[in-house]
Formats: sequence, structure tokens, C-alpha cells
Amino acid sequence: RLPTRAGGRSLTLIGRTVEVATQSGAREVGSVSAIRFDNGNPLLTIRTAAGAFLTDVRLSQVSLVNNTAASSTPASGSQ
Repeated sequence: RLPTRAGGRSLTLIGRTVEVATQSGAREVGSVSAIRFDNGNPLLTIRTAAGAFLTDVRLSQVSLVNNTAASSTPASGSQ
């Protein structure tokens, strides 16, 4: 089955930094490392700054999306 419109848009989140609400109600920040589809619904995998993975995160749990992709390179001017 092809992804829904929201599912197609979710693909643009790969590599982006997002803030999500966890099942326990806590807030986590991390980058979207993978997206899978369950009956056409996108489920994200988020890698947190601590290196942990949050799996099966629904789009409705995402509260903030950074406009730029996450980067693993140092900021300009730092060595």
C-alpha cells in the first residue's frame, strides 16, 4: 500500500531534528533516523542526543521540527 499524503510528507523528516512527546509524557529531542509504515501510517525512529532510539513515534507526537537537517560536522570555526 502506498503511503498517505501525511506519510509522503513524513519522508522529508529524515535527518531533521525534532522534539517529541514520549508515551510517559516526557519530551525528547533527537533526529529522525528512519520511517516505517504501518497500514499507511508513518512511524518514526528518533535517535536522541544520548544515543538512545525511540521507535514507533507517531506524527501526532511530534511538537517541533527544526527547519534544517541535523549535522554531524562541527560548526563553522570550531576545530
